Amino acid sequence: MAIIHSEAVNEAGVNIEAHKIIDNILSEYNISNTVGKVRKLFASAITPEGFINHLDSVVGGYKKVYTIKGEPGTNKSRLLHIIKEEATRKGFDVEAFYCPIDPENKLEHLVIKDLGVAFITSNDFHSIDVLDSQIIDMNKYINQTILNQYFDVLQYDFRVYNELLDRAIATIHDAKKSHDYMETLYIPHMDFDKVKQSEDKMIERILKYAEEHNV
Repeated sequence: MAIIHSEAVNEAGVNIEAHKIIDNILSEYNISNTVGKVRKLFASAITPEGFINHLDSVVGGYKKVYTIKGEPGTNKSRLLHIIKEEATRKGFDVEAFYCPIDPENKLEHLVIKDLGVAFITSNDFHSIDVLDSQIIDMNKYINQTILNQYFDVLQYDFRVYNELLDRAIATIHDAKKSHDYMETLYIPHMDFDKVKQSEDKMIERILKYAEEHNV
C-alpha cells in the first residue's frame, strides 16, 4: 500500500506543509548553540486486547494541536521528522512517539513541550478528537488518477494487512493466556522479599550511574 501511494503522491507536498508549520511555530527562533534532546517513546501498542493508545495523555494540556491525516506512503512520518530536526536545531527538546509496528523508521507523533505544541498522526488504528485541532491532510497531494489504476491491488493489500494483524493479535492473546496459567504455577513458590531486595539494588545502581554520568 505504502509503495503505491508513494508513487502517486507529489513529493513536494511534505516540504510545503513542513515549511508552513516551521514558519508558524519556529521562525522567530535562531539556531541554538545547544542541540535539543529527543526522547523516544510509544503512545500506542498492539496488545492481547487489540490496539491500545494513550493519545489523550500525549495532547493533554497543549494549546496547539496538529492532526496529520493521510494514507500510507503520503509522507506523514517524514513531515514529523523534518519538524523534529528543525526544533532540535533550534534548541528545543522534543518527545518523539514511534509506530509499534515499525519503530525503527516510522515517527507517528511529536511533542514540543516548551512551545506547547503537539502533532498527532490519525489513522484507522489510532485517532483522537481534539477541539480546535489544525488538520494537515496529506491526501491532497495524491494523484487520484494514478491511484485508481491500482484500486483492486490496494483493496487486496488492505484486506490481507488487516487479516495478518488480526491473526497477530489473536496469537498474542493466546500467548497471554498461557503466560497467565504459568504464573499460577510458579507464583506460590516465589520469594518476593528477595525480588524486592534485588529491585532496590538495581535502582540504586541506576541512580548512581545517572549521577556519575550526569544523565
